[in-house]
Amino acid sequence: MKRVILITIFFSIFYIGAVCQSNEGPVLKKELIGKYEGELKKGRAQGNGTAIGRDSYTGRFYKGLPEGEGIYTDSEGNKYKGSFHNGIKDGKGELILKGTVKDSVIVGYWASDKYIGKEKKDPYEISNQTGIVRSE
Repeated sequence: MKRVILITIFFSIFYIGAVCQSNEGPVLKKELIGKYEGELKKGRAQGNGTAIGRDSYTGRFYKGLPEGEGIYTDSEGNKYKGSFHNGIKDGKGELILKGTVKDSVIVGYWASDKYIGKEKKDPYEISNQTGIVRSE
């Protein structure tokens, strides 16, 4: 009986450890986990590479995430060509949305994975005025 309990405990610990284990592969973006071919640094995708999982990406990686210029295709066939930062769209790019009849193309700038427009606009403008203000 003790033997059965010990074996059960051992396999339970092994199973929990395997299920709760963090991603130790070269790519950290969950949609891209699967097959990776490219440059590595300390076991992570870094430099030029291609990752294919549920989605696919070809371009620059940094510490396991898309960074810099690349092409990302999602599982629905939508394709983004442009800049990435920390694994998300950030900077200038072109998004081709797959349509049933015709594809749509969105060109412009993204910030934190959100489209901000055709032109990059700074959130504020700094101006400097100096002078003397007198009140009488």
